[in-house]
Amino acid sequence: MGLYLYLVPHFPLSRFSEPIYYEWGFWQKLFYQYMSGFTARWKYYFIWSISEASIIISGLGFTGWSDSSKPQWDRAKNVDVLGVELATSAVQLPLVWNIQVSTWLRYCEFLISFKYKCICLLYSLFYTVQMRTSVNSIHSIMQKKNPIVLKRGTCTVG
Repeated sequence: MGLYLYLVPHFPLSRFSEPIYYEWGFWQKLFYQYMSGFTARWKYYFIWSISEASIIISGLGFTGWSDSSKPQWDRAKNVDVLGVELATSAVQLPLVWNIQVSTWLRYCEFLISFKYKCICLLYSLFYTVQMRTSVNSIHSIMQKKNPIVLKRGTCTVG
């Protein structure tokens, strides 16, 4: 978190819309894009590390014993920081970024869907629509700009 707090004032994302950014040369823009992306990723690293630590402390992160009789606590691991930063291709990124979601997708969407294509497809479609609807509803309520108003069984934004 310290690295994030140090780098954010030097590489804010808001600079992309400022006129000075458009005056820079190609290499300066490329460097700034890399550093602002690097800086933005650190807040996710921090939050995922805190959540992983809390799950391990609760005892839910235990996955078993290794071959050398050492306990493994990687059930809640969601990011491999060095794996993301030192990835040599985009193919490696889903394996080390948001690990639990990519594992869920690999198991539920790709492996099981070969057996039960129709059921898995309908479940995925339903789940995606429900999540998008609830996230948009929560976002509009939190912003209090366009709260959702229910009128006789219909959902309207008013």
